[in-house]
Amino acid sequence: MHAITVIYEDDALLAVSKPEGVPTIPSVRGGISALELLESERGRKLFVVHRLDKAVSGALIFAKTADSHRTLNRIFMERTADKFYAAILCGHPRAESGLIDAPLRQFGSGRTGVDLEKGKPCRTEYQLLGAVGDFSLVRVRLITGRRHQIRAHFFSEGVPIA
Repeated sequence: MHAITVIYEDDALLAVSKPEGVPTIPSVRGGISALELLESERGRKLFVVHRLDKAVSGALIFAKTADSHRTLNRIFMERTADKFYAAILCGHPRAESGLIDAPLRQFGSGRTGVDLEKGKPCRTEYQLLGAVGDFSLVRVRLITGRRHQIRAHFFSEGVPIA
């Protein structure tokens, strides 16, 4: 099991660094989730505020009380929380910065992709930070927060995540 490092903690919330390979919440595929591990370590219930894909590492926030959960959920729902990511792309984006505005939906296979007719609105901003050979490093800001959004948006642009 990968170690989960505490970034910040107070009476209302717990922010941790979730490693790649650890699901945020329990999965039908098994394995312990960050939520289960942290609840077990602390001997108390935690509330999920947002999720990161299993294959993604990054900052993850849990609420420690029902009141803080409501407050943090409102912040995420109103999109006043900025969510930034770094991604390495196979190839180079068309522009140094841009907005990918393409609706996404999950298909029957479980794959998430662009669907102009049945997809939910979805927006991703990016800024090219650098490139080496056939790879690019981008800073990504999610305006919406759909499942597999970054992966699906960059794939649709012809520059999949490495």
